[in-house]
Amino acid sequence: MEKKFLAIIPARGGSKRIPRKNIALLDGKPLIQYTIEAARGCPLIDRIVVSTEDAEVAEVAKALGAEVPCLRPQELAQDNTYTLPVLQHMMAYLQEEQDYQPWAVVTLQPTSPLRTSQHLTQAIELFLGDEQADSLVSVVQAPHNMIPQSLMKLEGPYLKNYLEQESLVLRSQDKPVQN
Repeated sequence: MEKKFLAIIPARGGSKRIPRKNIALLDGKPLIQYTIEAARGCPLIDRIVVSTEDAEVAEVAKALGAEVPCLRPQELAQDNTYTLPVLQHMMAYLQEEQDYQPWAVVTLQPTSPLRTSQHLTQAIELFLGDEQADSLVSVVQAPHNMIPQSLMKLEGPYLKNYLEQESLVLRSQDKPVQN
């Protein structure tokens, strides 16, 4: 089977924290544009589709060169909807309606505008280079103030260490690096 990579961009229209965030302008461009451009510039991605329930998001995505094969059902566009059922919906639609089945899916959240085509190409090449890998996810090292040894919890009116530890590590240089 030819190794076709499908990029699916889940872009809901009804964000509560930042209304219309996926088409909100960031440095003069809709947020989703950065992701579509990165995917279009990656030579290993064969097809780019956007999953949305929102007609305006769909029109913006199409104008930017992505496909919107269908609108997502409202029940898959709720605040508590996980990404997996959204991807499964799009994959089922493409299989049933277009007899299209990629070798792998690249999920690209539009809320990562600093991701580039080069990042995507490197990630896919890394994935292809490991025959045991069945998935790949990008991560970043947690800042020193976010590791468990730095976290606190509220117990009544008092802050306590999140982890039970003998001594609190106060200097960032002395905190362990989580690899």
